[in-house]
Amino acid sequence: MFGLGLAVSVLEFSTALPFLAVHRLLSETRRAKLARLRDRLAANTRKTVQWIAAIVGFLLARNAVFYFAVFFGWYAPKS
Repeated sequence: MFGLGLAVSVLEFSTALPFLAVHRLLSETRRAKLARLRDRLAANTRKTVQWIAAIVGFLLARNAVFYFAVFFGWYAPKS
C-alpha cells in the first residue's frame, strides 16, 4: 500500500511539473503588469485624491443645502 501511494505521488508530481512551470511564467508576467499598474497609479495619486476630496466635498455641501432648506421651510420633501 505504501508503494502504491509513493508511485502515485511520483506520477502526480511529474505530471504537475509543466503546470508549475507555466504557472511560474504567468506569475512573472502578472508581476510585471502589476508593477506597471502600480507605477501608473503612483504617478496619478495626487490627482486621484483631489478628485475624491472634491466629490466628497460636493456631496457634503449638497447635503447641507438640503438640510437647511428643509430646516428653514424652503423645501418640503414629499413623504
